Amino acid sequence: NYVQIDLFESIFTHTLSGSLTIVDTNNLLVNLPLTGQEYLRLKIKTPGVSNTDAIDYTENVLSVYRVGQVIDASRGSQLVELSLISPEALTNQRMRVSKSYVTSMNDIIKDVLRNNLYLDSRKNLFLEKSKGNMRIISPNIHPFDLVDMVTSETEATNDITDGLNYFLFYENTKGFHFKSISNLFS
Repeated sequence: NYVQIDLFESIFTHTLSGSLTIVDTNNLLVNLPLTGQEYLRLKIKTPGVSNTDAIDYTENVLSVYRVGQVIDASRGSQLVELSLISPEALTNQRMRVSKSYVTSMNDIIKDVLRNNLYLDSRKNLFLEKSKGNMRIISPNIHPFDLVDMVTSETEATNDITDGLNYFLFYENTKGFHFKSISNLFS
């Protein structure tokens, strides 16, 4: 049984994170054991609301990266907190990008996310059009560091931004987003 599910998303972080608190009556920490390298399939739906509003992590799972607090709840049961994160965050720490690009910013972001040599993500990707092409050499850096480099150099295509040409790259429950601040305001 679960007690609490928290999912954290921010436009200032690359990936989603969260925590799951469960009631453990079978001493899972010893019998399984839970080590913090498991995957969690999760689907959250509000009754009476359409399926399009469901939070669905059955295809794109979450990774358990840490077993947190363990609190004795009653005789024979304990509360266990599991810390969750998108698998792309863990893959980002293991992979590096060494490649030169002469293409649009959107194509660079798409390559970093979809290429099986880098993050190999199958999550939805929402890209806003941007101005021009970029010539960049990735000097053996982590994929999200390259995304930060591209994001800092990208300009929006519309001219009504009044200096709000800055782009953001973030993940929410719908997928990954590469959007300008002006688009988010509208």
